[in-house]
Amino acid sequence: MGFWLLARHRTRSRWALRKPSGQHEYEPSSITRVGPGIDGAIKPELVHVGGDLNYPILVLNPSYREKWFATSAGTSLSAPVVSNYVARMLNLFPDASRNLIVALLLSSATLPTNLPKPFSPTKQKDYASVSNVYGYGMPDLDRASYSDSRRVVLKHEGKLLVGPVEYFSIRIPQEFSQTRGRRTISVTLAFDPPCDPQESHYTGTRMEFHMYANHTLADVQKKRAITDTPEDAAPGSSGRSSKKTQKSDLPCVKMFPGAHVRKRTNHQKGVHTTPLKTDIDPKFPLVLAVECESMWEEPGMAEQPFSVVVAMAHEAMPDLYELVRALNPGRARAR
Repeated sequence: MGFWLLARHRTRSRWALRKPSGQHEYEPSSITRVGPGIDGAIKPELVHVGGDLNYPILVLNPSYREKWFATSAGTSLSAPVVSNYVARMLNLFPDASRNLIVALLLSSATLPTNLPKPFSPTKQKDYASVSNVYGYGMPDLDRASYSDSRRVVLKHEGKLLVGPVEYFSIRIPQEFSQTRGRRTISVTLAFDPPCDPQESHYTGTRMEFHMYANHTLADVQKKRAITDTPEDAAPGSSGRSSKKTQKSDLPCVKMFPGAHVRKRTNHQKGVHTTPLKTDIDPKFPLVLAVECESMWEEPGMAEQPFSVVVAMAHEAMPDLYELVRALNPGRARAR
């Protein structure tokens, strides 16, 4: 089991819906609700154009026998758009878990590039001003369903024992680091924990992820994890660690939002963007650590189902898909 690449869309159209124009472009509707969610979780997670009281959008007329289309407004108009994306992805991936569908949709989401000034974060501490209104951004069905020549999507779905840490290793081409241009690495994690309103903590498990660069997989495992192996443990069973530490000499790849904000919810996404050059050394793999811990005294489950999606994009590399595919044939996960 491991990461698998989403196929490249060979017939993808160059045409797309035009963005709304005018002074009120991508400003939050005056009738929309904002976050954060419970415990400071990122809410909403996805947004879409829903119109406003003064700027309605074109929708199907309820009295369609008289007139096909009408204009309306409201946040409820954006929810059916996202629901439609989910339904179409289930047709494309009929065997996919709900965690994978959610992870792919969140991975595809982007924030508009021309946000109003109050919603343009430049630092980690400013991110809440955006996520409370826009969440992870607007989803894109093509980006959720396919890789393309400049953007590679790797996906994995499986189960993780509550307690241990699972490691994934992903090779990146030299050109990704050396070619000037805007590059992005994003990680999206989705899981469905057991819930009980009677417990002190509403969800029974909590998951989080951290990505490391410029280190070998063995180095990350050695520096990051403290392995507690019982004397009667089976041979070869110490590849996972039940306790972990964050070492100062093992910095994570900096992502927005940070791990402290991400782990408050069961749908998590972190994005690392560098505009011109990067410090990531392609001689080493990207190492992704995914961990799961129980929040209840009595664990609600022995294994937690989850899905993780890693997306890499470079605006100046039209051959990125083929290069990443050659470096990561088939399975890319390491235990």
